[in-house]
Amino acid sequence: MTETRDEIDLVGLIKKVWLKRLLVVKVCSLFFALGVIISLLSPEVFRSNTVFVPQTDNESMAGGVSGLASLAGISLGSQANGSEIPPTLYPLIVKSVPFKRQVLGLKLQTSPGIEVTLKEFMLNEPENTLSLIKKYTIGLPKVILGSLKSNDEGEVSRPHDSTSLVSISEDERSLFIALDSYIDININQADGVVDLSVTFSDPYVAAQITRETLRLLQNRIIDFKIKSASEKLAFTERQFEAKKVELEAIQDELADFRDKNQKLTSNSMKTQLDRINSIYSVTNTVYQELAIQVERARIQVNEDTPFFTIIEPASIPRMRFKPKRATLVIIWTILGGIVGILTVLFTEPLRKVKRDILA
Repeated sequence: MTETRDEIDLVGLIKKVWLKRLLVVKVCSLFFALGVIISLLSPEVFRSNTVFVPQTDNESMAGGVSGLASLAGISLGSQANGSEIPPTLYPLIVKSVPFKRQVLGLKLQTSPGIEVTLKEFMLNEPENTLSLIKKYTIGLPKVILGSLKSNDEGEVSRPHDSTSLVSISEDERSLFIALDSYIDININQADGVVDLSVTFSDPYVAAQITRETLRLLQNRIIDFKIKSASEKLAFTERQFEAKKVELEAIQDELADFRDKNQKLTSNSMKTQLDRINSIYSVTNTVYQELAIQVERARIQVNEDTPFFTIIEPASIPRMRFKPKRATLVIIWTILGGIVGILTVLFTEPLRKVKRDILA
């Protein structure tokens, strides 16, 4: 009995929709027109991506370099391999404030002979029609509040000791939010492949941002990886240069003493010569050891330097990534059909509820 009532109710609903099909068609047509307008006003966005694999395992390379070093009489011994940045941390690097500032400072060629920074390009980029409509209709309160907030912030005095802290201006904050939507990085943990992509309104600019962002990311990873070895190399080179100056001074002193005393006639002169020779011998030994340590540190820097295999370089996209106009129109048309059916089904019950409340 219940199933019969359900079937009757379902048939009744379908009949009600069918009788009001003209209203459903009108709502669908309205939403179809909205979908067409939105799809045409939506800005075109192009996507450029690059795929690479970070090579962080240097064991085989280290063995080869150590073998060559041993042939030259240099024993590398057990050296620290430095710190590793796992690929899973690459997105955090890309979203960090210092990295974003580097990206905003990238030089881009927008036309032959004209170079601007990405920050200048983004600030001077004209807003599309759809964004302007949203900004000054739905987003008008936000625009007013934002202008009032920026005026208030301009009157706030800054503490004298804030120079060491990271300060982000309102323009930078907006640009950083935009960069988060432009740059995307995905890590395939199974095979270690990294996919860096950039979506932008200009295909040529998108390709340049992709290429330069990859370069900045690689440099940041390399700097972090070889930081310890580079600092050790710089310290050893300073000690080597200081000892070299000291050794040359002793060599000059020894040569001058021999020139002045070609015939050693007294024991005091012989003792003085032995003393200078002894100092020279010790200094020369330390100098030779430092020379070996410098070469060892240079080899260690080369060992610690990671390299990257570019599987797919950044290229200029020819096809737009968004908007997918046909998909937008279909979605809006389906949404219009749903709204039209709900309007037919709930109009009469809502009127009845309204009459009961007012009765």
